[in-house]
Amino acid sequence: MNKQYKQWKKILADKRLLTVQGIMMFFVGSIVLTIIMNLLINLISQISLYFKTFKETGQVDSTYFQVNKIINGLLGSPFEWKKEILYVWLALIFYLLIMVIKRIYKQRIAFRDINTYSQGDQRLTTKKEIKEQYRAVPMDDKEYEGKCGMPVAVIDNKIYIDDANTNSSDIGGTQSGKTQLKTYPMLDLHMRAKDKDSGVVIDVKGDMLRRTKAEFERFGFEVKCLNLIEPDNGIGYNPFREVQRAFTEKRIDDAARLTHSFSYNLYHSLEAKEPVWENTAMATFNGCILALGELFIRHNRIHLLTMYTFINMLVQLSKVDEDGNLALDEFFDSLPDDSIAKMQYLPASIAEGATKSSILMNATSQLTKFALPEIARLTSGEGFDIRDMVDKNKKPIMVFISLPDWDMSNSLIVTSFLTQMNQVLAREATLFSNNNKLDRRVIRYLEELGNIPPLEGLSREMNVGLERGIITRLFLQSESQLSDNYGKDKAKAILIACGNQTLILSDDEDDNTKFEKKIGHTTEIVTTRHGSPDSLDKSYGEQENKRSLLNENQLNNLKEGEVILTRSKKRKDLKGKDIDGYPIFANLKEGTALVHAYKYLFDRFKNDKSLSELDLGDGHGDIDLKKFTFSFKTDIISDLDEIEEMEEDDDNSVAEEIYEEEEQVNIMSELVESITYQKTLLKDVLSSDGYEYAIKMVTQFCSDEELRHFRSFIYVEQVTHFLNVPERNVLKAKIGHLFERSDDND
Repeated sequence: MNKQYKQWKKILADKRLLTVQGIMMFFVGSIVLTIIMNLLINLISQISLYFKTFKETGQVDSTYFQVNKIINGLLGSPFEWKKEILYVWLALIFYLLIMVIKRIYKQRIAFRDINTYSQGDQRLTTKKEIKEQYRAVPMDDKEYEGKCGMPVAVIDNKIYIDDANTNSSDIGGTQSGKTQLKTYPMLDLHMRAKDKDSGVVIDVKGDMLRRTKAEFERFGFEVKCLNLIEPDNGIGYNPFREVQRAFTEKRIDDAARLTHSFSYNLYHSLEAKEPVWENTAMATFNGCILALGELFIRHNRIHLLTMYTFINMLVQLSKVDEDGNLALDEFFDSLPDDSIAKMQYLPASIAEGATKSSILMNATSQLTKFALPEIARLTSGEGFDIRDMVDKNKKPIMVFISLPDWDMSNSLIVTSFLTQMNQVLAREATLFSNNNKLDRRVIRYLEELGNIPPLEGLSREMNVGLERGIITRLFLQSESQLSDNYGKDKAKAILIACGNQTLILSDDEDDNTKFEKKIGHTTEIVTTRHGSPDSLDKSYGEQENKRSLLNENQLNNLKEGEVILTRSKKRKDLKGKDIDGYPIFANLKEGTALVHAYKYLFDRFKNDKSLSELDLGDGHGDIDLKKFTFSFKTDIISDLDEIEEMEEDDDNSVAEEIYEEEEQVNIMSELVESITYQKTLLKDVLSSDGYEYAIKMVTQFCSDEELRHFRSFIYVEQVTHFLNVPERNVLKAKIGHLFERSDDND
């Protein structure tokens, strides 16, 4: 432990002590000086009288040498002022004053604290200051006045909370206790506040939902679950619900923007070195969705706009006819020239041959998960209107997004939901609020943010959202986890948007190093000792030294309940007075450490039921996917009578022909197979050794993303097109000859 050298001797340089000391020294000195001067004058007078008598009489008076007479003569009037010495006395008194001042000055210089804090003047917030700056909430099961907030410290069984519109981040490694110390207490504070806020929680494994659902409902909340563990037991979520609404309200530009937002989340990759492939995949996706929207809105069937409908569209229209024409191209050719869908599809429409094949491969690469029956039903359900979350006339809503920790393949749905929620609420605040604020705050508790696909524009959302009343709480295992997911610059911007940053306990040395810098430094006085090792005669010196308030080792050894908080946005106390936002170290020694949820909340937050036993569904699990499956024929695509008939009669022969259980399981394999123009299998032209060599070369010259893309190829034509890119000329020279036999098969 880094202990600070105590400057106890600075007490001797205290101004008040020196003032009293100086006055006493001058007072005592003046008295002593006066006595001594009078004694000297009396002594001189006695001696002068003795010699005068002797001169006049010629005799010596022995009585002058009697001791008592001498003493009485000397001390007869020690304080009697004598005019003949007044000026001498004043001169001596002035000299005494100068000497006292000089002595006091030397003492102050010798013993004063030489710490000028030239290396840093940061300090930790005191317990008294915490009480003055934050609101206290009892640790009970009753409502409390005001808004909810995040816990800062616990003092005398009261939680001191920051209820300001400030984003926060909490960093804690595995088993650090961040869920126990922060997430559960935040949910408790959320439900008990009288000023009710809505919220959304990323809940891995669904434990938080199980434990808190009953309590949220007791405090007047409506609890919903987007259940990706058991998709049928939860609310439905159609990613295109807002697109449907935009088409219904004739906001075509908004429909295009919302569609592009979803496709960006679906296809964008930070590792992609050739954006052209993801851009053309997005163009295909956007064009198809908008085309379906235009089609369905004309026939009053906009509710059919779902991912499952789109997948079935690709299955049917990605096939090539006898003349080599792609049905999807013919479909878009049949649209009016001013169709926004046709314009969106343009980048894909001008591609030819193998390029078209690769575009469709990329477009379908992210769709397999949406073809699974339970996900297809989930994304075909209506769900709930996000606007209800901020409607003061309705109950506040808590949405739990339950994710399996063993399978993150459906996490894109989480990203889509959160992005769409922010878009809807931002539009609501901007267009329908007089003060650009939502009627009810929405708190986002984003656990495991580093394990779900990136939320595009998150830092911007976090900064702008505060003004609207959208507050974000991030829970991370480490900053590097965020950097890996978002990139270094974006991760930095996201964390900068967090006015409150808490370190619980991190296994990442970089986190501790960064927090050591964030907390800041102070200046301490260190002593130096000089002299021979075996000598008692030592000389000492003092100098300023820079010291971290909490160093990396101390941060790596925080005890249970101890956290460190940096608060860059805190500038006022409860009375509105300006303050310095020094870091807060909630610790056991001072009695400010946080308390684990199991010690005071789990008597209330308990549920013996499993997630499966909770009734969370909204009925979407009973959706018949036949109603979203119909025959796409370019010559009759403008006529949706078949769809109407199929909706009225579940036994419709067209539906039965298209929708079979085995097709439902294998729909994506059919889709992948249908998009290849020339089918020369790799295994027909390439030996296993040749394939291994090709993989080795691709690994050496390409990115991980490109390698995964290469491994997915099953046809020679796909590899040929992959190599026919200028950036891969070197790779082509290495392995191109392995695929030359493909020409013989044409």
